[in-house]
Formats: sequence, C-alpha cells, structure tokens
Amino acid sequence: MSPKQFAVRVERQDHPTQSPYWQTFMLDYEPGLNITSVHVIKKFFDG
Repeated sequence: MSPKQFAVRVERQDHPTQSPYWQTFMLDYEPGLNITSVHVIKKFFDG
C-alpha cells in the first residue's frame, strides 16, 4: 500500500440466511474524498 492509498473494509452479507464476510477495497487518496465518495467508488467495484 502506497502513502497515497488507503484500505476500506466493508462488511457484506449476500442474503439474510448467509454469514456476513469482510471485503477490502484499496482506494487512491484524493483531496476532498469523503465517505459518500467512497460509497460511490464501492458501487463501481460491485458493477
């Protein structure tokens, strides 16, 4: 991980009857990046 990157861990659960699991995303730091921006980037990774 470079100093210009950070990790975001998201707890996921595909279905209420399945166990949750953690997924990690490596994101590039950008000035002004906030949690809403991170959510939009995560949606990009999900397709």
